[in-house]
Amino acid sequence: MINRLCSAFNFCFQFEPAPPLQRGGLFEYVTCPHYLGEWLEWTGFAVATQTRAGWAFAFWTLANLLPRAVASRAWYRDKFGPKYPAGMRAMIPFIW
Repeated sequence: MINRLCSAFNFCFQFEPAPPLQRGGLFEYVTCPHYLGEWLEWTGFAVATQTRAGWAFAFWTLANLLPRAVASRAWYRDKFGPKYPAGMRAMIPFIW
């Protein structure tokens, strides 16, 4: 269901020159809250299972998504300039 909604949402912006600047919810604090959510899910899995594999998934998810979030933040800052909130972080609220 979520994938269908996301696909429909992305299809609507497919023909626009640039996607709109997202606002509301975690978008007020970070550029990529969906990356934050995925990392928190894997961290929760690691805490619940207490296995090396779980912690490896949490670590590698962060190692994969954090650079992508930083690149997304840079793209949004270039695209929107002064409209982009100065205090917004890439993936981890108030930190990074």
